[in-house]
Amino acid sequence: MPRAKSRQAAKHTKADALLTAELFRESEKRVGLGTWSFDPATDRMEWSAGMFDLFGLDPAAGAPGVDQIRALILPEYRKRFDDAAQRALVSDEPLTLSLRIRRSDGAIRHHRAWCSVARSEGGRRLITGTTHDITERVEADRQTGAILESIGDGFFAFDADWRIVFFNSAAERLLGLKRTDVVGKLHREVFPATVGTDLEREYLRVAAREKEAGSFEYFSEPRGRWFHIRCFPRKGGGIVVYFNDITERKKAEEDLRFKTLLLSTQQEVSLDGILVADGKGKMVSFNRRFIEMWDIPREVEESYDDERALQSVLDKLADPDAFLSKVKHLYAHPSESSRDELLLKDGRVFDRFSAAMTGPEGGNFGRVWFFRDVTERKNAEKLLKDSEDRFMKAFASCPALLTLSLLENGKLLDANERFYETSGYTREEISGKTSLELGWLDEQQRSRIIAEIKKEGRVKGMLIPVHSKGGREVLLHYQAEVLHTGSQDLLL
Repeated sequence: MPRAKSRQAAKHTKADALLTAELFRESEKRVGLGTWSFDPATDRMEWSAGMFDLFGLDPAAGAPGVDQIRALILPEYRKRFDDAAQRALVSDEPLTLSLRIRRSDGAIRHHRAWCSVARSEGGRRLITGTTHDITERVEADRQTGAILESIGDGFFAFDADWRIVFFNSAAERLLGLKRTDVVGKLHREVFPATVGTDLEREYLRVAAREKEAGSFEYFSEPRGRWFHIRCFPRKGGGIVVYFNDITERKKAEEDLRFKTLLLSTQQEVSLDGILVADGKGKMVSFNRRFIEMWDIPREVEESYDDERALQSVLDKLADPDAFLSKVKHLYAHPSESSRDELLLKDGRVFDRFSAAMTGPEGGNFGRVWFFRDVTERKNAEKLLKDSEDRFMKAFASCPALLTLSLLENGKLLDANERFYETSGYTREEISGKTSLELGWLDEQQRSRIIAEIKKEGRVKGMLIPVHSKGGREVLLHYQAEVLHTGSQDLLL
């Protein structure tokens, strides 16, 4: 009875072993894996079934020797195989080796082998290893590499030891580095200026997966360039980095900030009140002078409430309906410009100018309004006009003969009624004529007058005989003053 049970247990153990072997065989086949061992003392090679599948060889022929394996390796990889084999014979360090082989059916495959050295109690050396068919992964990496080569962004990748394992052509161009000089080197060797900086700390946080990704702007002192950098954790350790040069964009932003500041400063120091509105008439911005001129309440200013601001303006106008009508017309005709004057209830006068804001391609972005207080100028103009009116009244009614002419050439501009009565000429007859052309004075008389003016600056008193339109001689006591008007000198 015990013997029967022993035989039954042996059968189960053998079945379990066969099952385990079959499962291992199936696993090797599924993942493209094979295991092997080599005894240098006997030159004996042992292969699992998976190794025969990897090389496309018949297991019935037995495991091939080292020379047979070498013959299946592509020529450009044989030296790498030879060097690794020699190291495995003399060193106990583990080895990793990537090769390309030609299977017995002619197919080219990529293999990666890992091997280690074991020793028996007597010191006998045994080399064991695993070989993995990585053809699909290499092809996927090649396609990924082709994609990364085609993008405009710079791209590089670090492994878990912070060695650069990929560096695309855009990265070469943007950083002025050759991939052959950087791939395989440590981050700190290639980018020493970033050590201890926020950039390196950001890389470390992403690598440690403290954050899913990093996105930031960085100024490279050695290159004098701005970069936008995005980095992500890499499967298996390390990070991948995408970056592009944003120096021109940063310059444009700086120029825009300067222009904005310049315009803002000009707006604030302007003598004009300035209001900028969008295409729908909504307030966009205004300067302090605008608020002061229209005495806009602070709560309205801070609210940017268009209706309340407009009402505050209308309340101060002598003719609010005309003001509102012009505003509506201009917003209905966005390309038009306008200039007019506004009379306020308190007597002030504002000059109003409005123009459309258009872009380089003609798009309309709203309207700008300029308001300038011209009250003092208008008052001065009124005083001047009143003064001129008084002068002209006195000029016209003076009992003495008065003429107004250009000092330069003697052309008559005007005369009073007493002159017309005495000379017999009409206003139309003297207009644009000289005293010489009319025969009122002769050349000698005019020369005496001009000489006296040059000497004394005026003619205080000079007896001069003149001739009327009918030829009658009239003796006059002549006086003259030079009037300086700015643009030309007149003789009164």
